[in-house]
Amino acid sequence: MRGETLAILAAVLWGFAPILDKFAISGGISIYAANVVRVIGALMAILVASLLTTQLDFSGIDVRKVAYLLAAGAIAGAIAMVLYYSALRSLGASKTVPLTAILSYVYKMSLRKPRSSEGVR
Repeated sequence: MRGETLAILAAVLWGFAPILDKFAISGGISIYAANVVRVIGALMAILVASLLTTQLDFSGIDVRKVAYLLAAGAIAGAIAMVLYYSALRSLGASKTVPLTAILSYVYKMSLRKPRSSEGVR
């Protein structure tokens, strides 16, 4: 049940964040500046949480994992966020959030491998 609760809490927070994002970018701030400030906020929050829970341990990270994490950060944390903020500014939160959720689900389902039909010919 713990995993389900954490997933629900994450979904609630992800649902609330676009409202704050929309307020922030509606004042004419650059989408890039908004993204930089957002990343700084995320960095501060994760550092505090990591230090309070003593979970800031880099011993299991090698060069390959660093490369993967940097690439994921660039893709999801920078490029996708710039595109998302552009959509948010253009469409608003009420259209952007459901649209991205639906498209994410459709994309995820398209990547699934079909189940093998064992014993069926």
